[in-house]
Amino acid sequence: ALASARARGSIDTAGRRGGIVLAREESARSIRKGATALHFAAGGGHAAAAVRLIEAGAKVDAEQTQPAGVTPLLLAVNGGHELCVRLLVRAGADADKASRKGNTPRGLAAGQASLLAALEGC
Repeated sequence: ALASARARGSIDTAGRRGGIVLAREESARSIRKGATALHFAAGGGHAAAAVRLIEAGAKVDAEQTQPAGVTPLLLAVNGGHELCVRLLVRAGADADKASRKGNTPRGLAAGQASLLAALEGC
């Protein structure tokens, strides 16, 4: 349910239709290529879905096994999704956790004041 909703760009709809029941299972195991539901929510800027997933116990620093070991926070920063960045940081995501290629959320945010402030919890 969550993966198909993500493909349609409506993760929030999945949560309202009961898809959030799957969140605990889906966030613990991969949906596609090692990504969890929180990877999809954060990378797509779906803050409401990210909140629901975090509340359901999604791991904020879960690494994606493919392609490069990225975290939901790295995807949120890469997409410029400031609200998702703030939510993940408040939930304990590590702004300095590197992907397999050595990229960190803080490094990707360099030169972007609003994202850097979000990473600092401001």
